[in-house]
Amino acid sequence: MSEFNICIVGFGYWGKNFLRLLQNQNDKFNLTSVVEANIEDVKYLEKEGIKVYKSVDDLINSDTLVDCSIVSTNTSTHYEITKKLLENSIHCLVEKPLTTSLSEAEELFQTAKKHERSLMVDYTFLYDDGISTLRNLVLSGDLGKIMHVSFERSNLGPFRTDTNSAWDLSTHDLSILLTLTEEYPLEIKALGRGFLNSEIEDIVNISINFKSIFATIFSSWLHPEKTRIIKVVGDKKMAVWNNLNPEQELKIYNKSVEASEHNSDYAMNLYKIKSGEVVIPYIEKQEPLKRVVADFYSRVKGEAGQIINSKELTLKITEIMEKINIDLKNN
Repeated sequence: MSEFNICIVGFGYWGKNFLRLLQNQNDKFNLTSVVEANIEDVKYLEKEGIKVYKSVDDLINSDTLVDCSIVSTNTSTHYEITKKLLENSIHCLVEKPLTTSLSEAEELFQTAKKHERSLMVDYTFLYDDGISTLRNLVLSGDLGKIMHVSFERSNLGPFRTDTNSAWDLSTHDLSILLTLTEEYPLEIKALGRGFLNSEIEDIVNISINFKSIFATIFSSWLHPEKTRIIKVVGDKKMAVWNNLNPEQELKIYNKSVEASEHNSDYAMNLYKIKSGEVVIPYIEKQEPLKRVVADFYSRVKGEAGQIINSKELTLKITEIMEKINIDLKNN
Protein backbone atom coordinates (compact mmCIF):
# COMPACT_ATOMS: atom_id res chain seq x y z
CA MET A 1 0.00 0.00 0.00
CA SER A 2 1.28 3.49 -0.86
CA GLU A 3 2.48 5.60 2.05
CA PHE A 4 2.05 9.09 0.61
CA ASN A 5 -0.43 10.79 -1.71
CA ILE A 6 1.35 12.83 -4.36
CA CYS A 7 0.45 15.36 -7.04
CA ILE A 8 2.32 16.37 -10.20
CA VAL A 9 2.11 20.10 -10.95
CA GLY A 10 2.99 20.74 -14.58
CA PHE A 11 2.61 18.00 -17.16
CA GLY A 12 5.20 18.76 -19.79
CA TYR A 13 8.24 16.62 -20.67
CA TRP A 14 9.42 16.10 -17.09
CA GLY A 15 5.91 15.76 -15.71
CA LYS A 16 5.31 12.80 -18.02
CA ASN A 17 8.61 11.22 -16.92
CA PHE A 18 7.59 11.54 -13.29
CA LEU A 19 4.19 10.00 -14.10
CA ARG A 20 5.92 6.93 -15.53
CA LEU A 21 8.17 6.56 -12.48
CA LEU A 22 5.38 7.08 -9.96
CA GLN A 23 3.23 4.48 -11.66
CA ASN A 24 6.13 2.03 -11.29
CA GLN A 25 6.71 2.92 -7.62
CA ASN A 26 3.17 2.75 -6.33
CA ASP A 27 4.35 1.13 -3.11
CA LYS A 28 5.83 4.50 -2.12
CA PHE A 29 3.53 7.09 -3.67
CA ASN A 30 -0.11 7.15 -4.66
CA LEU A 31 -0.59 9.60 -7.53
CA THR A 32 -3.90 11.22 -6.67
CA SER A 33 -3.84 14.26 -8.92
CA VAL A 34 -2.25 16.30 -11.69
CA VAL A 35 -2.32 20.08 -12.07
CA GLU A 36 -1.98 21.39 -15.62
CA ALA A 37 -3.05 24.77 -17.02
CA ASN A 38 -3.93 23.08 -20.32
CA ILE A 39 -6.38 20.85 -18.53
CA GLU A 40 -7.73 19.22 -21.70
CA ASP A 41 -4.27 17.65 -22.22
CA VAL A 42 -4.61 15.60 -19.02
CA LYS A 43 -8.31 14.76 -19.00
CA TYR A 44 -7.48 11.21 -20.11
CA LEU A 45 -5.83 10.58 -16.72
CA GLU A 46 -9.26 10.67 -15.06
CA LYS A 47 -9.90 7.22 -16.56
CA GLU A 48 -7.01 5.99 -14.39
CA GLY A 49 -8.56 7.45 -11.24
CA ILE A 50 -6.28 10.50 -11.21
CA LYS A 51 -8.01 13.81 -10.54
CA VAL A 52 -7.01 16.74 -12.74
CA TYR A 53 -7.00 20.43 -11.85
CA LYS A 54 -6.31 23.62 -13.78
CA SER A 55 -4.44 25.38 -10.97
CA VAL A 56 -2.78 24.78 -7.61
CA ASP A 57 -5.52 26.86 -5.97
CA ASP A 58 -8.15 24.49 -7.39
CA LEU A 59 -6.21 21.54 -5.95
CA ILE A 60 -5.79 23.11 -2.51
CA ASN A 61 -9.48 24.06 -2.34
CA SER A 62 -10.56 20.52 -3.29
CA ASP A 63 -11.03 17.49 -1.07
CA THR A 64 -8.17 15.60 -2.75
CA LEU A 65 -5.60 14.32 -0.27
CA VAL A 66 -2.06 15.43 -1.05
CA ASP A 67 1.02 14.89 1.11
CA CYS A 68 3.66 15.64 -1.53
CA SER A 69 4.02 17.38 -4.84
CA ILE A 70 6.39 17.42 -7.79
CA VAL A 71 6.66 20.88 -9.35
CA SER A 72 7.68 20.66 -13.01
CA THR A 73 6.29 23.90 -14.39
CA ASN A 74 8.13 26.80 -16.05
CA THR A 75 10.90 28.21 -13.87
CA SER A 76 9.21 31.60 -13.53
CA THR A 77 6.28 29.95 -11.70
CA HIS A 78 8.30 27.83 -9.25
CA TYR A 79 8.41 30.35 -6.40
CA GLU A 80 4.70 31.13 -6.25
CA ILE A 81 3.56 27.52 -6.71
CA THR A 82 6.07 26.00 -4.28
CA LYS A 83 5.33 28.58 -1.61
CA LYS A 84 1.59 27.84 -1.78
CA LEU A 85 2.19 24.11 -1.52
CA LEU A 86 4.58 24.43 1.43
CA GLU A 87 2.22 26.78 3.24
CA ASN A 88 -0.40 24.05 2.92
CA SER A 89 1.99 21.53 4.51
CA ILE A 90 2.81 19.72 1.27
CA HIS A 91 6.33 18.36 0.72
CA CYS A 92 7.88 19.61 -2.54
CA LEU A 93 10.27 18.20 -5.12
CA VAL A 94 10.99 21.03 -7.58
CA GLU A 95 12.61 20.88 -11.00
CA LYS A 96 15.84 22.86 -11.23
CA PRO A 97 16.35 25.72 -10.92
CA LEU A 98 14.37 26.25 -7.74
CA THR A 99 14.05 29.95 -8.55
CA THR A 100 16.12 32.58 -10.36
CA SER A 101 16.40 34.66 -7.19
CA LEU A 102 18.52 33.89 -4.12
CA SER A 103 16.14 35.76 -1.82
CA GLU A 104 13.18 33.72 -3.12
CA ALA A 105 15.12 30.46 -2.70
CA GLU A 106 16.02 31.37 0.88
CA GLU A 107 12.40 32.24 1.61
CA LEU A 108 11.17 28.89 0.28
CA PHE A 109 13.57 26.97 2.52
CA GLN A 110 12.46 29.08 5.47
CA THR A 111 8.83 28.32 4.64
CA ALA A 112 9.61 24.60 4.43
CA LYS A 113 11.29 24.72 7.83
CA LYS A 114 8.39 26.66 9.37
CA HIS A 115 5.86 24.08 8.20
CA GLU A 116 8.20 21.13 8.83
CA ARG A 117 8.07 20.01 5.22
CA SER A 118 10.78 18.72 2.90
CA LEU A 119 11.94 20.91 0.02
CA MET A 120 14.21 19.22 -2.51
CA VAL A 121 15.47 20.32 -5.92
CA ASP A 122 15.89 17.84 -8.76
CA TYR A 123 19.53 18.04 -9.87
CA THR A 124 19.18 14.88 -11.94
CA PHE A 125 22.84 14.47 -12.87
CA LEU A 126 23.94 14.28 -9.23
CA TYR A 127 22.20 10.88 -9.25
CA ASP A 128 23.89 9.65 -12.44
CA ASP A 129 26.30 6.73 -12.04
CA GLY A 130 28.68 8.12 -14.66
CA ILE A 131 28.91 11.46 -12.87
CA SER A 132 29.37 9.67 -9.53
CA THR A 133 32.29 7.72 -11.02
CA LEU A 134 33.80 10.92 -12.41
CA ARG A 135 33.39 12.67 -9.05
CA ASN A 136 35.12 9.80 -7.25
CA LEU A 137 38.03 10.03 -9.70
CA VAL A 138 38.43 13.73 -8.98
CA LEU A 139 38.01 13.58 -5.21
CA SER A 140 40.24 10.53 -4.78
CA GLY A 141 43.13 12.40 -6.39
CA ASP A 142 43.45 9.77 -9.13
CA LEU A 143 43.61 12.50 -11.77
CA GLY A 144 46.03 14.54 -9.71
CA LYS A 145 45.60 18.25 -9.10
CA ILE A 146 42.63 19.49 -11.15
CA MET A 147 43.47 22.47 -13.33
CA HIS A 148 40.54 22.85 -15.71
CA VAL A 149 36.98 21.52 -16.02
CA SER A 150 34.93 22.28 -19.13
CA PHE A 151 31.24 21.64 -19.73
CA GLU A 152 29.30 21.64 -22.97
CA ARG A 153 25.54 21.21 -23.10
CA SER A 154 23.75 21.99 -26.36
CA ASN A 155 20.91 21.00 -28.64
CA LEU A 156 18.47 22.49 -31.13
CA GLY A 157 15.67 23.26 -28.66
CA PRO A 158 13.68 23.03 -26.54
CA PHE A 159 13.43 26.81 -26.34
CA ARG A 160 12.40 28.61 -23.15
CA THR A 161 10.59 31.90 -22.98
CA ASP A 162 11.08 32.70 -19.28
CA THR A 163 14.77 31.84 -18.67
CA ASN A 164 17.94 31.80 -20.76
CA SER A 165 19.98 28.77 -21.78
CA ALA A 166 22.30 29.16 -18.79
CA TRP A 167 19.48 28.87 -16.25
CA ASP A 168 17.98 26.01 -18.24
CA LEU A 169 21.13 24.02 -19.06
CA SER A 170 24.17 25.30 -17.15
CA THR A 171 22.46 24.86 -13.79
CA HIS A 172 23.02 21.11 -14.27
CA ASP A 173 26.73 21.65 -14.91
CA LEU A 174 27.13 24.07 -12.04
CA SER A 175 25.57 21.53 -9.67
CA ILE A 176 28.17 18.99 -10.81
CA LEU A 177 31.06 21.46 -10.66
CA LEU A 178 30.26 22.55 -7.10
CA THR A 179 30.39 18.94 -5.89
CA LEU A 180 33.97 18.68 -7.22
CA THR A 181 35.31 21.60 -5.17
CA GLU A 182 34.55 23.12 -1.79
CA GLU A 183 35.79 26.51 -3.01
CA TYR A 184 33.66 29.52 -3.85
CA PRO A 185 34.35 31.29 -7.17
CA LEU A 186 36.82 34.18 -7.05
CA GLU A 187 35.69 35.55 -10.40
CA ILE A 188 32.75 34.94 -12.73
CA LYS A 189 32.52 36.12 -16.32
CA ALA A 190 29.63 35.46 -18.70
CA LEU A 191 28.87 36.39 -22.28
CA GLY A 192 25.78 35.46 -24.25
CA ARG A 193 23.50 36.44 -27.08
CA GLY A 194 19.80 36.22 -27.71
CA PHE A 195 18.81 35.60 -31.32
CA LEU A 196 15.23 34.35 -31.02
CA ASN A 197 14.51 36.97 -28.36
CA SER A 198 17.07 39.67 -27.64
CA GLU A 199 16.12 39.61 -23.95
CA ILE A 200 16.77 35.88 -23.51
CA GLU A 201 20.23 34.48 -24.27
CA ASP A 202 20.14 31.39 -26.48
CA ILE A 203 23.91 30.84 -26.32
CA VAL A 204 26.00 31.47 -23.20
CA ASN A 205 29.70 31.12 -22.37
CA ILE A 206 30.67 31.19 -18.69
CA SER A 207 34.17 31.34 -17.20
CA ILE A 208 34.64 30.72 -13.48
CA ASN A 209 37.91 31.16 -11.60
CA PHE A 210 38.33 29.29 -8.35
CA LYS A 211 41.49 29.43 -6.23
CA SER A 212 42.82 26.23 -7.78
CA ILE A 213 40.49 25.40 -10.69
CA PHE A 214 39.50 27.22 -13.87
CA ALA A 215 36.10 26.16 -15.23
CA THR A 216 34.26 26.94 -18.44
CA ILE A 217 30.59 26.23 -19.13
CA PHE A 218 28.94 26.45 -22.56
CA SER A 219 25.20 26.19 -23.13
CA SER A 220 23.06 26.55 -26.23
CA TRP A 221 19.66 25.52 -27.51
CA LEU A 222 20.55 26.76 -31.01
CA HIS A 223 23.14 24.16 -31.99
CA PRO A 224 22.53 21.33 -34.48
CA GLU A 225 23.84 18.47 -32.34
CA LYS A 226 22.90 17.41 -28.84
CA THR A 227 25.97 17.38 -26.59
CA ARG A 228 26.46 16.52 -22.93
CA ILE A 229 30.22 16.57 -22.38
CA ILE A 230 32.52 17.20 -19.41
CA LYS A 231 36.32 17.31 -19.71
CA VAL A 232 38.55 17.27 -16.63
CA VAL A 233 42.23 18.16 -16.93
CA GLY A 234 44.40 16.93 -14.07
CA ASP A 235 48.17 17.09 -13.77
CA LYS A 236 48.39 13.26 -13.64
CA LYS A 237 45.49 12.10 -15.81
CA MET A 238 42.55 13.50 -17.73
CA ALA A 239 38.95 12.37 -18.12
CA VAL A 240 36.08 12.89 -20.57
CA TRP A 241 32.43 12.14 -19.76
CA ASN A 242 30.07 11.92 -22.71
CA ASN A 243 26.48 11.24 -21.71
CA LEU A 244 25.46 10.48 -25.30
CA ASN A 245 27.98 7.67 -25.77
CA PRO A 246 26.71 4.97 -23.39
CA GLU A 247 29.26 2.37 -24.52
CA GLN A 248 32.14 4.71 -23.74
CA GLU A 249 30.50 7.16 -21.36
CA LEU A 250 33.66 7.82 -19.35
CA LYS A 251 37.21 7.75 -20.68
CA ILE A 252 40.27 8.16 -18.48
CA TYR A 253 43.37 9.28 -20.34
CA ASN A 254 46.78 8.56 -18.87
CA LYS A 255 48.03 11.83 -20.29
CA SER A 256 49.82 14.76 -18.71
CA VAL A 257 52.39 17.46 -19.33
CA GLU A 258 55.72 17.33 -17.52
CA ALA A 259 58.71 19.65 -17.38
CA SER A 260 61.48 18.45 -19.68
CA GLU A 261 64.76 17.25 -18.18
CA HIS A 262 66.51 19.09 -21.01
CA ASN A 263 65.54 22.61 -20.10
CA SER A 264 68.63 24.02 -21.75
CA ASP A 265 67.91 22.27 -25.02
CA TYR A 266 65.20 24.23 -26.80
CA ALA A 267 65.15 21.61 -29.54
CA MET A 268 63.64 19.27 -26.91
CA ASN A 269 61.20 22.00 -25.82
CA LEU A 270 60.65 22.93 -22.17
CA TYR A 271 57.80 20.46 -21.67
CA LYS A 272 57.08 16.92 -22.69
CA ILE A 273 53.77 15.11 -23.09
CA LYS A 274 53.19 11.84 -21.27
CA SER A 275 50.73 9.70 -23.20
CA GLY A 276 49.63 6.27 -22.01
CA GLU A 277 46.62 4.01 -22.19
CA VAL A 278 42.96 5.03 -22.28
CA VAL A 279 40.77 3.29 -19.69
CA ILE A 280 37.02 2.95 -20.16
CA PRO A 281 35.55 1.78 -16.84
CA TYR A 282 32.40 -0.31 -16.74
CA ILE A 283 29.55 1.70 -15.23
CA GLU A 284 26.43 -0.12 -14.08
CA LYS A 285 23.63 2.31 -14.74
CA GLN A 286 20.34 3.01 -13.02
CA GLU A 287 17.94 5.70 -14.19
CA PRO A 288 18.95 8.89 -12.31
CA LEU A 289 15.38 10.22 -12.10
CA LYS A 290 14.32 7.00 -10.36
CA ARG A 291 16.94 7.74 -7.71
CA VAL A 292 15.68 11.31 -7.43
CA VAL A 293 12.19 10.03 -6.60
CA ALA A 294 13.63 7.52 -4.11
CA ASP A 295 15.64 10.28 -2.41
CA PHE A 296 12.54 12.48 -2.16
CA TYR A 297 10.65 9.57 -0.61
CA SER A 298 13.37 9.14 2.04
CA ARG A 299 13.21 12.81 2.95
CA VAL A 300 9.43 12.81 3.20
CA LYS A 301 9.72 9.86 5.58
CA GLY A 302 12.09 11.91 7.71
CA GLU A 303 15.19 9.96 6.77
CA ALA A 304 18.49 11.47 5.63
CA GLY A 305 18.55 12.23 1.92
CA GLN A 306 21.50 12.24 -0.44
CA ILE A 307 23.97 14.45 1.40
CA ILE A 308 25.36 16.01 -1.81
CA ASN A 309 21.99 17.43 -2.83
CA SER A 310 21.53 19.87 0.03
CA LYS A 311 19.89 23.17 0.83
CA GLU A 312 23.37 24.71 0.94
CA LEU A 313 24.14 23.48 -2.58
CA THR A 314 20.88 24.91 -3.95
CA LEU A 315 21.51 28.32 -2.39
CA LYS A 316 25.10 28.34 -3.67
CA ILE A 317 23.96 27.44 -7.20
CA THR A 318 21.24 30.10 -7.14
CA GLU A 319 23.63 32.77 -5.88
CA ILE A 320 26.25 32.00 -8.55
CA MET A 321 23.66 31.77 -11.33
CA GLU A 322 22.24 35.11 -10.22
CA LYS A 323 25.73 36.63 -10.57
CA ILE A 324 26.12 35.01 -13.99
CA ASN A 325 22.83 36.51 -15.10
CA ILE A 326 23.85 39.98 -13.88
CA ASP A 327 27.13 39.73 -15.80
CA LEU A 328 25.24 38.65 -18.93
CA LYS A 329 23.02 41.74 -18.73
CA ASN A 330 26.01 44.02 -18.13
CA ASN A 331 27.83 42.72 -21.20
